[in-house]
Amino acid sequence: QWNGASILLGEAIHHTGGPREYWYTLEFANSFPQVTHWWFGDAWTGHVRIWSPKAAGRDPESGAPMLMGWLRFGLTKAPDTPEMSDIPDGDGVAGVGTAALPWTVVLTSPPHVNTPLPPMAANLANVPLQLLLGEKVMELLAALVTKTQDEAALEGNAALDTEVVLTSLVRREDLQRAFPTHFGSWLLDRLPDLTPREALCRVQGLESVVVAQTSNHR
Repeated sequence: QWNGASILLGEAIHHTGGPREYWYTLEFANSFPQVTHWWFGDAWTGHVRIWSPKAAGRDPESGAPMLMGWLRFGLTKAPDTPEMSDIPDGDGVAGVGTAALPWTVVLTSPPHVNTPLPPMAANLANVPLQLLLGEKVMELLAALVTKTQDEAALEGNAALDTEVVLTSLVRREDLQRAFPTHFGSWLLDRLPDLTPREALCRVQGLESVVVAQTSNHR
């Protein structure tokens, strides 16, 4: 019976140059092929409801245009026709028993996306969930643009919101896709200068080591 103490499940030898290279190259997946799913900081899994942008403004730091909306973690009562208790009111506060949190997209080139993390699971090391949330917000905005360009769709005037099930768990075979080494069409506002692979290392305190070179001049 487990007594709550740490248990060593496996050991492996690697030949990378250090901790950062070990994580950046995803060598850990090769070290432990028996691990089918990986999680980073938290293994949160659940429903997420994302509402269309409710306001527009200016980013206080860059001054760029910014869209603002609301996001809620947890299953809503009626996903297709949500009750008033599921929708944030004019002050941005959801009904009793819910917790609507703000998301923002700064309309720079590329856009910077900032999403909340689940209550009791707000671990910044959970890069996969941040990327998934950002992806779903950007997909919602893209659908909104398509809708406004479609005159037939405008006649319905239906709210364009979305509810999805997301997980922080990353399958071993999806690690390369979850952490690409290049910048995408949008960036995480918390880590705008980092690719997803670099962000994976940064949130764990693993920085690139820059060796200063000196030269003698005569």
